[in-house]
Amino acid sequence: CTSGLALAVAEIVVGPLLKPVGQTKWQLVFAYAGLTAFLAAVGSCTQHNQGRALAFTTISGFFTGWLELICLVANGLVVQSSDLGLANGFLGSIKQIAGSVAVSIYVAVLTNRIDVELPKAVTSAAINAGLPSTSVVAVLGAVANGTTAALNAVPGINPNIEAAVTNGVKTAYASSFKTVYLVTIAFGGIAFIAALFTSNINAMLNNYVSRRIAGTVADSIPTELTLKHTRDTYEVEV
Repeated sequence: CTSGLALAVAEIVVGPLLKPVGQTKWQLVFAYAGLTAFLAAVGSCTQHNQGRALAFTTISGFFTGWLELICLVANGLVVQSSDLGLANGFLGSIKQIAGSVAVSIYVAVLTNRIDVELPKAVTSAAINAGLPSTSVVAVLGAVANGTTAALNAVPGINPNIEAAVTNGVKTAYASSFKTVYLVTIAFGGIAFIAALFTSNINAMLNNYVSRRIAGTVADSIPTELTLKHTRDTYEVEV
């Protein structure tokens, strides 16, 4: 919720400022740097500092909206007007493919870390709370089952131990997600480096309208009022 809302707010706020601020290349570099830093910082969050998690995910969402806006705008400007459909379709496909690959990697990392962290954290929490060592296997099975009835059926369990086990599960997941968020640094680093090789699109942010809807008031507007630059006169800034 925080990420999605922040993303929408960023696009609303940054949109009107994109042209006045200019230097879209460095805006993109800064946005990727911010996203990478704050998304990785979410890995420092646990069940004990949820406020920090909300803050970092909100800031990360804002940077996501910022860079997404720049990419969407640039995608339609750096190609010939006849290729707009192809460019937008290609961008959408790449986003889906890259997203699927990234999610697969994140899920694999999370699953592997949970398999390691969950037994360790739950066992430690349960024994420290007074659970007999002979019931460790049973409590791990109850956690895997995921129901209160299964947990209540563990020999030697009591409310204090149940609370400790619940906290142990949260600790295990926090530790596992930490690794996932650290993995995002690799993707963010690649995107940051790629952004350094982009060009400014300042000259393309003008009043030129490449396509008009026939039969509308747009037909009556003289081309000279919208054609400020043509594709042949764009000066690409590095």
